[in-house]
Formats: sequence, C-alpha cells, structure tokens
Amino acid sequence: DDGKVLAAGGENGLVQLFDTSSRALLRRFEGHKAAVRKVKFASDKLHVLSASDDATVRWWDVSEGVQVSRLDGHTDYVRSLAASPSGSDVWVSGAYDHTCRVWDLRSSSSVMHMDHGAPVEDVCFFPSASLMVSAGGNYVCIWDMLSGGRLLRK
Repeated sequence: DDGKVLAAGGENGLVQLFDTSSRALLRRFEGHKAAVRKVKFASDKLHVLSASDDATVRWWDVSEGVQVSRLDGHTDYVRSLAASPSGSDVWVSGAYDHTCRVWDLRSSSSVMHMDHGAPVEDVCFFPSASLMVSAGGNYVCIWDMLSGGRLLRK
C-alpha cells in the first residue's frame, strides 16, 4: 500500500522483495518448483502469499525470510489469489484445475472449494467478504461464501 516494497514472482520459481527507491533486493524466497504467477502482501505487511505453476500456494514470513506453510490441493497451475476482507487468515486461490480453494492459514488447509467449470484466471472478494467472484473461460461466477460456497450466478 505504501509503495516502498515490491513483491515479485518469477519464471524461475523465486519470490523476491525489492526496495522500490533503491531497487535493492531485500528478500529472496525459494521453494516453488515452477513459475510464480501471483504474489500478494498480507494486510499485516509481514507475510506474502504466492501462487505457482507447481500447483502450490505458499505463505512466507517477510521478517524471518522463511516459508511458513505450503498449501496443497490444486492439481494444475495456480494463477490467482485474494485475501478475504474479513481477516488476514482467509484467502482464496484460483487455478487451471477449474477450482477455487478457500484457505485458512491458521490450519494451513483448504476449508472450501468451488468448481468454476473452466480454468480460473482471477478471483476477488466483495468488500463484505460474503461473496466471492471467479473469472475464467467465457464467464464469471459469483459464490455465496456464507452458505459454503454456493453458486449464485454464472
């Protein structure tokens, strides 16, 4: 949000943090086995989440420079991530396996998954966190998060 640090994923599977004013490398996270397609800062600014073509999502501790957890469940490229506005422990990912998975970082597990019906290119939450949107293929899906991920509209 403040623009002082940039988080970037690369084709080589690395997640890197850079100081935007000096362009200096601050942190380098290794663990992904394929290209990293999405990297997002958590609201606490002390963690980042990354999504990769190795079908994993990884949670990193910025201050310690280590992987906190590896989130497995997707079976194809993971291309999108979004944090729930309801709390920094709940995230959603979208992948080319046609699914969206909701992750609870406190337990490092997928607590819900929805079948989009096509490779998922992007996901986002409504500000209330009660609805989630997935986009991919030729359509957009709206999911009711309060009723366990029920499809409202396609």
